[in-house]
Amino acid sequence: MTVTRTFVRIVTRETETGKHLPIAQAGAILSDSMLVMLFPTAAALGIAAASFTAARSILLLDAIFYAGIASIFAIGFLSRYILDHQLWPALSRGGQWTILSLILLAAKWYY
Repeated sequence: MTVTRTFVRIVTRETETGKHLPIAQAGAILSDSMLVMLFPTAAALGIAAASFTAARSILLLDAIFYAGIASIFAIGFLSRYILDHQLWPALSRGGQWTILSLILLAAKWYY
C-alpha cells in the first residue's frame, strides 16, 4: 500500500508539472513514505532473526505486540505534540489511539 501510494504521488506530481521529477524530489517523496514502513520492517527483521536462533515464538510475538502498541502511542502523541507543543493534549491523543487500537484488536479476536 505504501509503495502504491508513493508511485501515485510521484505520477501525480509529474502530471501536474508535465515533466519527469528530478531524482531529489522523487527521493524526498520516497523517504517520506518509507517512514511508514519502519515498524513493519523492524518486525519482519525481528522475526527473521529469531528464526535463526532458539528464541521461543510466543515471546517474539509478545515483543512485537507490545512494540506495536508503543508505536501506536508514539504516533498519536507525536502527531499532536508537533502541532501545538502541549504535553497533555498529546498524551491524551496517544492514549486514545492506543485504547482504540486495543478495542479494534479485541473486536477482531472476538469475531
